[in-house]
Amino acid sequence: MSSNSIEDLRSVRKEIGVDPKVILETSHGRRSLDVLELLAHAYANWDFVKRIEAAIPVNHGHPATAESVKVGKPDPTCYFLGHKSLGSDGHDGKTMLVIGDSPAGIKADKDAGSKVLGLVTSHTYEQVKSAGPDWIVKDLESVKILGKNGDKVLVEIRDTT
Repeated sequence: MSSNSIEDLRSVRKEIGVDPKVILETSHGRRSLDVLELLAHAYANWDFVKRIEAAIPVNHGHPATAESVKVGKPDPTCYFLGHKSLGSDGHDGKTMLVIGDSPAGIKADKDAGSKVLGLVTSHTYEQVKSAGPDWIVKDLESVKILGKNGDKVLVEIRDTT
């Protein structure tokens, strides 16, 4: 997470009265609206979410945002939208590798037909493992992009646990 993101969390914390560490621990793999439902119910509305997320840079590429779906993770709908924007339905024989560090996100990834690399960065090994990723590594230091072969990206995954 960037220093700007940490500052954003601190400013949100001042407004809703929740420690940034708790926000960070709770937010992985969840929509902002869902996090607010858990931590600060009075702020759980789209107007507030839009305001606090307005500072986030525009996504370039193939976005599937919280506003794109009716139910957040672990529901896989957001990942099906991502697959579709990339020309796949998730079950067409194309292999998609998704990197995730939250149990809710990993479960959604798997339910959408992705191969999932689980990172032990924001949750414990046991929490990540319980979501059922295909591989688990400590962090991205164990991942190396080797290059491309046609329309495929070649990835080396080392030090799996």
